Amino acid sequence: MNINTDIQSMTHDQIRDLFTGKSRRMPNGKRAALASFNPEASFFNQRLLQMTDADVAAVWSRLRFSGRTPPPRAFDTPQQVVNFVARTPNALAYLPASAARADVRVISNLPR
Repeated sequence: MNINTDIQSMTHDQIRDLFTGKSRRMPNGKRAALASFNPEASFFNQRLLQMTDADVAAVWSRLRFSGRTPPPRAFDTPQQVVNFVARTPNALAYLPASAARADVRVISNLPR
């Protein structure tokens, strides 16, 4: 998460709601800027969202088609994700814990 936000933590349910399009706002009421890390997408989808990759793709296709909200911005490297989060207010992303830096905030961990 962007380090300049006032959010210190989020529940898995709050994160799940954002990454499934059920919510577009962070706990502070501001619109979330979501990012996904492609190499970790399957793990995240199965472990936190409890959905298959196909189910997640279908949800975002439906939301995009209806004009409700765009899907998370996809990145291929941890560095790209961290750079996006560090420079984007209210950004939230998932990536391996080893990729975290001092200029981003870890708000939740998923055990492997």
